[in-house]
Amino acid sequence: AYAVQDVLHLHALHELLDTKLRVRGYIEWFAEDCARLLRRADAPADAQPQRSFRSVAHWPDASLARLRALLLWRDAAARRWDIPRTWLLRDEHCADLTLDPPADLAVLEARTRGQRALRQPVRAELWEHLRQPVEAAFIAATQRPDDFLKGSARRAFDAMRERVDQEATRLDLPTGLLCPRRALERYIAARDWPAELHGWRQGLLQTQLAPLLP
Repeated sequence: AYAVQDVLHLHALHELLDTKLRVRGYIEWFAEDCARLLRRADAPADAQPQRSFRSVAHWPDASLARLRALLLWRDAAARRWDIPRTWLLRDEHCADLTLDPPADLAVLEARTRGQRALRQPVRAELWEHLRQPVEAAFIAATQRPDDFLKGSARRAFDAMRERVDQEATRLDLPTGLLCPRRALERYIAARDWPAELHGWRQGLLQTQLAPLLP
């Protein structure tokens, strides 16, 4: 009965959302985003996930490599168990466990209590992972997050962010849905239109943002 309550109104909710998307002219954008999410689910995992953690840009090499190893474990475990990564470990947990490894399994359990998918078999697997040393070759291959938003890059980012905010307001869409911050950072760093902004976003934003590159 409990599970039935979870899905009882799904058909009505689908009809309501479908109607709203069609009225606003966003149904094709929605379908495109759904297809992109499906492709991303089957795509290989990011081999350098720590690069999206800008706050760790100045960590020691060994700590950065341990964070990378933990993030790779989280991604592999989430795919294997078919659950969201943050149900296993939130980002702040990953950073905390990297800088201050637990002394034993009991401490790990206490510090990760409340993580809905981190049940005993998975927690034991995590504990074994945390106990493994990080090899020198892995440390050497670990890339440092970009810490480049200074000077002209910062001014370009701020100008682009303002333009995205204006476009999001015009479209009545969340700014983060229209253009995530990380996509702008990658665009400025690589000077190449990022893959996550292809499709309908590219048509809306590229001609506005390209002149703002530093």
